Amino acid sequence: MDNLLLAVFLLAWVLGGGWREKFSAIRRHPVTPVVLALCGIVLLGCLYGPSDNAETLRFLRKYANLLLILLLLPLFRDPRDRLRALAAFGAAMGLTLLLSLLLWRGLLPDGLLAERLAENPVVFKLHITHGIFMALASFLAAVAALHLDPAQRRWRLLLAGAALLAAFNVLFMIEGRTGQLALTCLLGYFFIDRFRWRGMLLATAGLVVVVAIAYQLQAPLIERFALAAGEYRQWTGVGANKTSIGARLDFYINTLSIIREHPFFGVGTGGFTAAYAAVVAGTGQVAWNNPHNQYLLTAAQYGIVGLGMLLWMFYAIWRSAGSLPKPWQLAARGLLLVMMVGNLFNSFLLDHAESLLFVWMTGVLLAGCPPRAARTEPT
Repeated sequence: MDNLLLAVFLLAWVLGGGWREKFSAIRRHPVTPVVLALCGIVLLGCLYGPSDNAETLRFLRKYANLLLILLLLPLFRDPRDRLRALAAFGAAMGLTLLLSLLLWRGLLPDGLLAERLAENPVVFKLHITHGIFMALASFLAAVAALHLDPAQRRWRLLLAGAALLAAFNVLFMIEGRTGQLALTCLLGYFFIDRFRWRGMLLATAGLVVVVAIAYQLQAPLIERFALAAGEYRQWTGVGANKTSIGARLDFYINTLSIIREHPFFGVGTGGFTAAYAAVVAGTGQVAWNNPHNQYLLTAAQYGIVGLGMLLWMFYAIWRSAGSLPKPWQLAARGLLLVMMVGNLFNSFLLDHAESLLFVWMTGVLLAGCPPRAARTEPT
């Protein structure tokens, strides 16, 4: 369905006309140069490294999603369209939250979600994706509740309640550690932005309260992080065990070996799988095509040049968001924080749902930035 939507979107973009205005909006947007530069590095990476056309095409197709950011920019310059887009996301996450709550309480009809468990009530996606999406939804609802007109008291209470329920879903109901860490960072950012240095104290106090409650309830939050700590202590070296944390540590160390051998330009767009297979050859470890860390993957593929470009893109998004009105600024920077935290433990530019969330939401939110010629320094 996503791919069908993208095909319809591209067709409508081409047939919709107004190309001069569209390209002008793209050309003058502050994030355009860095997105194009990163895509250019990906294209150059197709020219070197181990020759594997299938792998090259796979990675090229994944990274091409970044171009959707630029195509979305001209279409959401009207604030009403941006609000509609966020409302649609909120409605989708509201449905997800409702089904998750019903599943958790055992109130869904038999067979409706036959393969899902009340102990980990994710609905449409796996727990990592569910946690990331729901953490962002909680943050966006909190931002909306804070910045709505005080006269709209009912809507503010509804959004605040939705934010709390979504946070409860992430922290106390599902098993996704990545989403829980992302929500913790968003909580800190929310309070620090609102209360400055006092916000750090409030965020710390809130985290202590959440952990204490989770401990008393024996929530998945405590269980999953205790499991991670135990798996880390069990790990005695590369290939020593097959736990989730042990596997990730193996991925990281083996990928660092690739980076040490190719520090400046990496192994190219299609070269990671073959390079990783060469590192683990004869060790009994399974060859893999994803180190579950976007920063290490980018450095392995494109060296320090590519990693620097990825971090520059994140910085450009953060800086561009500073020119937006406050609620839009918080939304854009919150999305970026989710992506940056998630990429420490996953390669989100390769993961279908997370990648589309990032490019779609970035294009929607940053469409409100003033063009470069008229842009003022952010406060």
